[in-house]
Amino acid sequence: MSFIRKIKKESGTYLAEVENYRQDGKVKQRVIKYLGIDVDGVAHKSIRTSDVEITEVKQFYNFKAIHHIATELGLTELFDDKSSLILLMVYSHLTENLSINKMKDWVKKTEIPSLLNIEEIGHNTLYHTLDYLDSLNWESINDQIKKYWFSMCSETKNSAIIIDVTDTYFNGSQANWKKRKGKDGKYDKLVQIGLAVSENHGFPLFHKVYEGNISNTKIMTDFISEIKMTNINTVVIDRGMTSIDSIKEFCALNIKCIAGVRSNKSLQKNFLDITLRDQIYTKECAVQLKETVVFVKSYDYMSGQIIVVYNPEIEVHQRNKLLKSDNISDEDLIKMKYYGFSFIFNSTDFDTKQAVIKYYEKDIVEKSFSQIKGVLSLHPLRLKILDRISAHVKICYLSYCILSLMKFKLNKIKLSPVDALEELSQAYKVYLKDAKSNFTWEKSVALKKSQQKILKALGINL
Repeated sequence: MSFIRKIKKESGTYLAEVENYRQDGKVKQRVIKYLGIDVDGVAHKSIRTSDVEITEVKQFYNFKAIHHIATELGLTELFDDKSSLILLMVYSHLTENLSINKMKDWVKKTEIPSLLNIEEIGHNTLYHTLDYLDSLNWESINDQIKKYWFSMCSETKNSAIIIDVTDTYFNGSQANWKKRKGKDGKYDKLVQIGLAVSENHGFPLFHKVYEGNISNTKIMTDFISEIKMTNINTVVIDRGMTSIDSIKEFCALNIKCIAGVRSNKSLQKNFLDITLRDQIYTKECAVQLKETVVFVKSYDYMSGQIIVVYNPEIEVHQRNKLLKSDNISDEDLIKMKYYGFSFIFNSTDFDTKQAVIKYYEKDIVEKSFSQIKGVLSLHPLRLKILDRISAHVKICYLSYCILSLMKFKLNKIKLSPVDALEELSQAYKVYLKDAKSNFTWEKSVALKKSQQKILKALGINL
């Protein structure tokens, strides 16, 4: 009795009529006749292998993975009829990071058009899409993304928001503010990006873009309402962003925080002058961090505590730097007694040592910025229109949302999302043609075990 089975060959999968027979006591199988090429379970005209031509080879599984995560985050539904074009730029950013002028030709080499149902794109259309993206109510969009994230990863009540500010250069003509010194020491027009991420997984919760002349403390004041809306009651903030006024506002809104506080004469007089080195430089006051040991002592302050932190290594460094100077004033000598000391304000339920560890080991936001600047190329921006700078940052932000969720899912196989996408970029879809009949079909290449493992971890059915 004969039956139909699939037979895989290099040129594709074929349907064939086969039958079993017995030889030397073993059951074997022979082909009665080939029925044709298998396309979606239907047999088409039988094609000779010698007549098969490869017409196109397109990247497929890396974009399938990105699109799956974007769909899971709800990004495919957030931007109405512009969703496909916005996600086209996001997907490009995650893989090739091309300029808009090169995107039209590049996209034809990928499976993005079929995934996003895009027929044709033009340069002007993409620029107009950037303008549209910047005009949207971003708070509403961001709320929907955050809502999914919190339902996905179940951040606990002990979780914290980590906040920091980075900058990049803006070389366009529409910035009318003065040049300013960036963190790398270069003077130029700056755009600042404030970013808040979740403590446990580094998922971006919100961001804002500012001109380069706005102080970090003013940015922090602007962030306070956003923080209140996240329903996470603990915030960890770097020293350059907080002031006594913003701490008072946190206390008034019942937002718990661990915040670096800049030293001033009042704090020095009220706390440092009563903190003797032989009292704080003891085993009982020691806190072991990843790369060093600091010594801490806390005092009641406002509705929390002010933590005096003493770092002997920093004191030695600051003293040596001063002593190398040719001009040491009396004021410098007075300041010397405060070398190595800093302040942290803590209004959380964490004890003094726990708060200090949380503050100093908040590198998740720095890694986030590093990934946004490195992998996603938030580099010196050459767009001439300032609104498009903001839209470009939003593309980077959406890209990082996708990377973050991928990272969360790939933790189980201990693989970074960047490495995963690189591995999947080698899995193609091949377009084939019968040279005689011009019949065409497509086939995905056989996946390696490593690629199957990645897709399974991301929740993609094979």
